[in-house]
Amino acid sequence: MRRFTSASVLLFALLSRSVAAVADAIPYAQYFEALQARELYIVAEEFGLSRLSESDLTDDERCHLSIETAKTLTMHGDSSLDESREELWGRAELVLDSQLKHADTPRHQILLEAWKKLLIVQQSLTLAFEAEYQPELQSLRVQVVEQITPALDSLRRICLELEGPTRAKFELTPKERSELLQLIYFHCGRGELAVAELEVSESARIARLKTADSDFDHISSGSAPPELKRKVAVLQARVARLLGDGKRADSALDRAIAGKPTTIEVDAALSERIAIRISQDDFEEALQLIVGRLKDPTPLTDQFRVGAIEVFIRALQTKIPKDATAIREQYTSKIHEFVEQTRGKWRPRAVLKAERYQQEQKLGPELAATLRKAAAAWSENKFDESIQLYSAASMLAQQSNLPNEAVDNAMTVAAILIELKRWQPAQVELERIITAFPNHPRAAEADLLRCYAIGRAAGENPYRESLQNHLRNYSNSSTTADASWMLALLDEQQGRLESSLESYRRIPVDHVRKQSANLQLTRILDRLYNQHDISIEKREELNSQVLSDVASISRPLLFPQIQLEPVQAEALLNCAKLILQHPQHLTSQADQMLAAIENSLKNEQQTANDAGSNISPEWQSIKQKMIELKIVSFTMQHKLPEARDLLRTLSQSDPTALLAVLNRLTDLSGSIGQDFQYELGAVQRATVQELNEFRGNLTIDQRSQLDMAGIYASIAMKDWTDAVRRCETIYVNDSKNHELIRLYLRVLTSRGEKEDFALALTLWQKLEHSEPKGSEQWIEARLSIAEIRHQQGDSASAKKMLGVTRTLYPRMGTPALKNRSDELWSQLKSEPAN
Repeated sequence: MRRFTSASVLLFALLSRSVAAVADAIPYAQYFEALQARELYIVAEEFGLSRLSESDLTDDERCHLSIETAKTLTMHGDSSLDESREELWGRAELVLDSQLKHADTPRHQILLEAWKKLLIVQQSLTLAFEAEYQPELQSLRVQVVEQITPALDSLRRICLELEGPTRAKFELTPKERSELLQLIYFHCGRGELAVAELEVSESARIARLKTADSDFDHISSGSAPPELKRKVAVLQARVARLLGDGKRADSALDRAIAGKPTTIEVDAALSERIAIRISQDDFEEALQLIVGRLKDPTPLTDQFRVGAIEVFIRALQTKIPKDATAIREQYTSKIHEFVEQTRGKWRPRAVLKAERYQQEQKLGPELAATLRKAAAAWSENKFDESIQLYSAASMLAQQSNLPNEAVDNAMTVAAILIELKRWQPAQVELERIITAFPNHPRAAEADLLRCYAIGRAAGENPYRESLQNHLRNYSNSSTTADASWMLALLDEQQGRLESSLESYRRIPVDHVRKQSANLQLTRILDRLYNQHDISIEKREELNSQVLSDVASISRPLLFPQIQLEPVQAEALLNCAKLILQHPQHLTSQADQMLAAIENSLKNEQQTANDAGSNISPEWQSIKQKMIELKIVSFTMQHKLPEARDLLRTLSQSDPTALLAVLNRLTDLSGSIGQDFQYELGAVQRATVQELNEFRGNLTIDQRSQLDMAGIYASIAMKDWTDAVRRCETIYVNDSKNHELIRLYLRVLTSRGEKEDFALALTLWQKLEHSEPKGSEQWIEARLSIAEIRHQQGDSASAKKMLGVTRTLYPRMGTPALKNRSDELWSQLKSEPAN
């Protein structure tokens, strides 16, 4: 898509030819102009930057190339409508600054400095063009003025130097100096004109216009090329129009089309003449001018189309009766046609004009204007102003019997308040919507947003109550799925796991949150499965729920053609783990789930290989967990050779992943029942022994993991003596490793010999001194010391230590530690005092 008009390119190229005079023998100007005219900016930029990196350039060549490259970067930025604009403009400035640092002649210094300021003016003119048709964006108007004013001042100082008594020092020929002055005056005039149109003060506006007119006179009265004089004449006509001198404006336009003007020049003059007629309220003449141009078979310019759009809209708003349906439809059709045909920098202006007209037709001028101001305030981070304006828009819409717009704007107010974390005002606004529009389609959405605000402002209990009320009051709304999700998360955070499960199950299959809900559901079921203090009845009920939930979650994911998403694969992993933990140990179903995951993994790996990359960290984690569960499944089916083969293959391809798998197998074995722990531990031990033969090839971290895997294997096999021996060996060289110390304590306590408790006491005392006082770990160490002393018969010492700890920290860190301390305290209090 063309993003810069031919008129702008040709104009900029025309005015830039003075630089070619820097060295007539250098053919760069025509090359750059040809690329710029075709909008091949990147080609021109790469050429310029590449040549500038070479060391064999003359000073004139380097100066000229820097200017042409900076011009191209500026034009590229002018044509960009995204965040790349600022980057391109910044690069243009860097190119000239870099050359200025090394310019050691007045000639090159004046040229580079002039062009640096000229390009700043050009960039400002691009912003001014956009600010002109978006008057609500006050910050953009301020930016233009602040950016262009110092550049204009600098250019005027350069003019004084070029016209002053010391001008000979710049070593410019009369032609070079004249062309550079023309260029500066032209940009100064355009800059003053642009600022004048943004001025609020009438006196300041008039002063700027007169200054612009004076700048243009330097060109129109001099020896500038005819094509430049025609362009200046159009701008002088614009100045005259803005000063209210229509006769002088028309006279200037007559000069603008004298000689042999191009279509672009003719349309520019015609667009200005139409603007003059509109300013004189002569719509009939303006329309006749447009009709006359439309009869001409010459292709229209974008500037003319936008001018025509503005006239058609003004006519529809003020001249054509509402009942003149045929004429109104004809004008409206032409507006749409011209908008579709407009390209380049004029397109946003055309689109915005048409959209604003449609908005005003739908909402009325006052409401439409208020919404534009509100949107502009938000974009400029004027949050309080945007809130006030959107609130006003909501009220206006309600008064105009436009309920949808009233609700939409009120919802926008609430959304901004929530974005700003103003929970109470957001709640009030949302309650106003619900009360004023109880039957509106967005009432349920407003109520759910109100629930969220309540939760952030008032806490968990009011939040739960508001969500429960929402589910009752809007049971048939599409918001119930989101409300169920929010309630499920809240219940899960508060440990209400059964309630959380019910909420996750309520989310419909086709809802966007269903896959995440399934994953959360399987995680909760796994947590419940690992609770040891539930009744037999609860356990049986849980077993039944697991089979039902696993079936409903896994069934849609087991078709061979399905490529699983990571969230689905992880949920399926959890399903496999759950049915392996189930009393029926459904290994065949688990294997089917793992096979589906493995198939998706292969596809992911192939895609990554084709792209020359690795699978994502999410899939890496899924792969590791899948291998762990395959080993568990093999073990439960007494397929120990297959389990060992899988581990052996992994040891050859990825020792680090193998070690991570080995260290997790113990935790898995604890969740699948006592029957398989020994066999799984034996598989672990055999693999550790095989891998230990290659210990010299492992990193220090991998060796440490291998040693830990050996301990876990012994734990799974309940070989406490071997576990103690391994811990002793590692502890000698790693006595500050708290994870190791806690594992050492676990095996010492499990073996339970007299000397084990004495060593455990020493280790707990070490942890007590090294953990932060009052931390969960510190409290656990103190409690464990008291328990061991009590077991050793030193009840007085145990009672003293525990009593002090309970007094200082009555909550004892966690509920589990609190229960342990209560039980020990009860025992100590019941014993007779010595």
